[in-house]
Amino acid sequence: MAKIAIDAGHGRYTPGKRCMKKLDRNETREWVLNDRVADELGRLLKAAGHTVKRMDDTDGSTDVSLAARVQKANAWGADFYISVHHNSGVGGSSGGGTEVYVSKGCQAKSKKAQAAIYKYAIKRADLKGNRADGTRTANFYVIRYTDMPACLIECGFMDSKVDIKYILDPAWSKKIALGIAEGICEVFGGTIKAGSGSGGSITPKPAPSKPAPAKPAEKYKLDVDGSWGKDCTRKSQKVLKTTIDGIVSNQPVGNKKYLPNVYTGSWEFTSNYKGGSALIKAVQKLIGAKVDGWCGKQTVITMQKFLRAKGLYAGEIDGSMGPKTVKAWQKYINSRL
Repeated sequence: MAKIAIDAGHGRYTPGKRCMKKLDRNETREWVLNDRVADELGRLLKAAGHTVKRMDDTDGSTDVSLAARVQKANAWGADFYISVHHNSGVGGSSGGGTEVYVSKGCQAKSKKAQAAIYKYAIKRADLKGNRADGTRTANFYVIRYTDMPACLIECGFMDSKVDIKYILDPAWSKKIALGIAEGICEVFGGTIKAGSGSGGSITPKPAPSKPAPAKPAEKYKLDVDGSWGKDCTRKSQKVLKTTIDGIVSNQPVGNKKYLPNVYTGSWEFTSNYKGGSALIKAVQKLIGAKVDGWCGKQTVITMQKFLRAKGLYAGEIDGSMGPKTVKAWQKYINSRL
């Protein structure tokens, strides 16, 4: 099978890369949207038997330079490079849609992948927009200087009043990831089997004689490891019946000092934290804290008291979400799964 380099464009804190405020009051960062698609794409391609490696910083803390991404892919000897982005430039209008780019004078396999990815992305995600043809040519760095065939996809427009309702929906991100994966497998082999809500399965191209490994079953319970990452967030969202996207959004930067054992790949700290997180609001409602969507010292204190009352926490009531507090929360979530 092929070695596929996946690149979620930019970083979590890259200036200006966010949704238009009048369309999304949370001004969701582009990297968050890119990461959702890249995460699901990697999972699907691995299940199809491909080897996958991310070229960006997978928690988004650093906007890895374009040159470093290209050098990493070239040194690894990737067979294909796919860069995942979300676009802007329609100024709040109804224009937009999905676009797939190759570089001028690209390899023939890049063109084949471009056509296949666009075909299946439109089929699965249904966001053609006002584009007569969303296959484009541009000399973007990561598709111009990679040694292997490469494509860049702009999944949708962050300043389109039509696109925005799609791209903010985590379920839609899975749909377009499925389309991208199907397109890649049409060119590089493998069989993609859609997960829940992703829309069926196809066999785009016969795989080589070596069978693809079976897709691993999703872990039912959380690892009680004292670190709050994406799996802890997703399982918490599942139990508390909020949108399952693996992200604790819109947390004040100043609250990081109370949350030493949370991962920035799952927790979004920002200076523009209006609205808070739906998950944190659900947690606060559960534990009896003030419901504002921001996880600060008082919320942690209330959580520690709640967990102690459940017989799960024996540490200090200090307002710091260290490993003991996170482990107790993980045990509580496991008891509800």
